[in-house]
Amino acid sequence: MTKKHFLTNDELKAIISKEELYELYITQNKSRKYIMDKYSLTVRVLTELLKLYNIKKLNITTDNISKEILYNAYIVDNLSVKEICKKYKLSEHFIRHKIYFYKIKNQNH
Repeated sequence: MTKKHFLTNDELKAIISKEELYELYITQNKSRKYIMDKYSLTVRVLTELLKLYNIKKLNITTDNISKEILYNAYIVDNLSVKEICKKYKLSEHFIRHKIYFYKIKNQNH
């Protein structure tokens, strides 16, 4: 039986930085397939990179966005309603309703 070769954390980090992977996968909402094709990665390597960098894509439907996620986007990250809509692919009406529903107030918006 042959021993499987696993990439070390340093070898994984040399492939793509955390910031670049986050930008593509989260901010630009690129698919795993897009990233795998762009960097010639296997499913396993991409999964290991996401795990190493603790990058998780949230599964948000139009039925729900948690108060914590919305608060972090709106208050902590200081995103506008339009930016939140684009990031999570939700309507402006829905986001404004949730901000009101969760009683999230921000003086800057």
